[in-house]
Amino acid sequence: MDLIKEIKEIKKQLSKLEKFAEEEKKAKQLTISDIKVGEQFVYGDKNYTKLNEECFVIIDDFIFDFMYCIFDPITNNYDESLVRYYINSDRFIKKLGVDKQDIKNYYLNDYITLLSKEEFYSYEELIRDYGGFYWTRFASSSSRACVISSVGNINAIVSDANRVRVCFTLKPNTPVSRKVDE
Repeated sequence: MDLIKEIKEIKKQLSKLEKFAEEEKKAKQLTISDIKVGEQFVYGDKNYTKLNEECFVIIDDFIFDFMYCIFDPITNNYDESLVRYYINSDRFIKKLGVDKQDIKNYYLNDYITLLSKEEFYSYEELIRDYGGFYWTRFASSSSRACVISSVGNINAIVSDANRVRVCFTLKPNTPVSRKVDE
């Protein structure tokens, strides 16, 4: 009988140690708030850069199979575009590996968005080269959809763009990890 009591006591102590280790891990867990503006980090197995103190982030990885997109051949209006619908679809968000609960709603209460022209210019120094042209959220003054070129210029050359580079705002307590330099 004493052996059974000892086993039960050991299990109790082990359970307490496991709870303590779990609490210690949570206390040491890195969050997006711990990441500096301009620093790269990993979230959902993808690389991102933090663009501002409000935890607005942009993806640094190019995922070939679902980052190619047509803006909208009919309207050139992001608010009503196929791109906006696509990048906010559950299918896209699942492939991206993000959790909607970690994301604050941003432009038009969407979870995921594209950079506006103004945001691109504000964060240009922090945005890493992506290779290729990708869409912005707003059209140029000529009402043509704008794209960011491979050399970092804003163009209205619709035929050259076929990619999206998504952005979103993470809640401050969202767990992330530091990017390991390759």
